[in-house]
Amino acid sequence: MNSTIKLQWWEITLHNLEKYFTQLNLPEKAIKMVKYQLNTGGKKIRPQLAIWVQEAYQQPLEDIIDFAAGVEIFHNASLIHDDIQDKDTIRRGKPAAWTIFSEEQGINLGDLLFTLAFEMFNKSNLPDDIKLKLILLSNTCLRKVIEGQILEFEIKQLNRWDEKFWLEIVKRKTGSLFILPLRGAGIIAKAPSDEIDMLEDLGLQLGTLFQLRDDIIDFIGSKEGREAGGDIKEGKPTLLASIYFAQEKNQSSASKIRQILTKPKEKTSPQEVEEVIKRYHQQKCLELAQKKYLNLESNLKKSDIIKRNSNLAIKIDSILESLTIGL
Repeated sequence: MNSTIKLQWWEITLHNLEKYFTQLNLPEKAIKMVKYQLNTGGKKIRPQLAIWVQEAYQQPLEDIIDFAAGVEIFHNASLIHDDIQDKDTIRRGKPAAWTIFSEEQGINLGDLLFTLAFEMFNKSNLPDDIKLKLILLSNTCLRKVIEGQILEFEIKQLNRWDEKFWLEIVKRKTGSLFILPLRGAGIIAKAPSDEIDMLEDLGLQLGTLFQLRDDIIDFIGSKEGREAGGDIKEGKPTLLASIYFAQEKNQSSASKIRQILTKPKEKTSPQEVEEVIKRYHQQKCLELAQKKYLNLESNLKKSDIIKRNSNLAIKIDSILESLTIGL
């Protein structure tokens, strides 16, 4: 039973959701939108983390499947809202949901998926006290994701491009989506309280690493469905931008780049994006970001929970190995 669940947990989830939609009496349009989004692919790293924690503590996989599914649905909900706010039209190599169903319906779909995620956390066969902890955790993580989005859109008004501010955004927006599966799985596995805290710290470190990787691959042009410099065009906070402003001594040059980054996306020309890319290269921003990535990766491998749990260490190492491809 466990081997089947391990290999096919997402297929099992989608099958069970079909029956659950009937129970909820969802409108056909809602079902169609949910099915579209949940079949767009993705690596499903976050729910896999939850499953790995359950395995590391030698607990039944049956206990984690609904939670893992909820984590993936939660993540998809955040992606839909993110795409709408950034006006991104491609997600995982396919048309973003809002471009098919409309921006208004996209917002509804994101909201609906968040509620479905909470229901997945609640519908499992776990004890009520565990369910409550998971609901409270997911609520905190959702609030943090929203805080991160608010800060990201504030950066142009605040004109803050320093690394500290970048990290504040990343900890909320990206870190929370890794804290949820790791801390949640620790709660389900009834891990010691200090190890649950260690799992949360691991989630924060992984989230930071993932975001830095995202910054780098966007800059070098290996991000699926996007041209090089997409973050520059959107004026997004990235570590490369933080490095540039920390390195640039010419105030006139820095002011010019700041003006480009704070322009509306639709008014930023390809030539201006190229100008920023050129200035970043002049200040060795890519090399310094890659060096930072390797330092963060090294520190993560030394984290307390990795030292304490060899089974989990092997799994995390496989993720880190795959992340370095293309950097």
